[in-house]
Amino acid sequence: MNWVKRCKIPTTKAIKFNRSPYNSLYNSVFNYTINIHILDKIPQYPSIKWPPFSVKEFRDAIAKYNNISVPGLDHLLWCYLKEVLIDNICVTNIIKITNVCIYLSHWPTYFKKSMLIVIPKAKKVLYDSSKSFYSIVLLNILDKLIEKVTSKCIQFYILISAFLHSNQLGGIQQHSTSDAGIFLSYIVWTGW
Repeated sequence: MNWVKRCKIPTTKAIKFNRSPYNSLYNSVFNYTINIHILDKIPQYPSIKWPPFSVKEFRDAIAKYNNISVPGLDHLLWCYLKEVLIDNICVTNIIKITNVCIYLSHWPTYFKKSMLIVIPKAKKVLYDSSKSFYSIVLLNILDKLIEKVTSKCIQFYILISAFLHSNQLGGIQQHSTSDAGIFLSYIVWTGW
């Protein structure tokens, strides 16, 4: 089978302007030959088995939260969840829920629910525009905890497998503005 194909977009279904399809007017790759063998150069890595979560991961994730917080959609506060995670039976059940969600690749509807609360700003003369209000989205606290633990684990595997370029600093924990500044100064230094 010939994997090199021509990119053809049917003009009958394309959006038209002055009876000419947009894809022919503005698309610079309209009749460009696409070679999909370039995908063969991507290295194949062996898949890894997702390790089960540990009690320490959950307790470490919640340890930094203070006791003053807004309750979530499930009416839990972080301080309540801290007390729940002290009990070994409770934390084991939360870990089982998390492991099953990862194993089945399913996120329960209970965790997907959110609620938007609109709060008026103080000392406003008129409340007739959207600028006069704050909006707060409430999520389930248990969902937030599970997402934090899961994202930390995913980030770990992304970094050890070199999936991201070493200069990709945005959104990665423990890569601060100073890391970006060091990288920028390195680029300037090599330019000299």
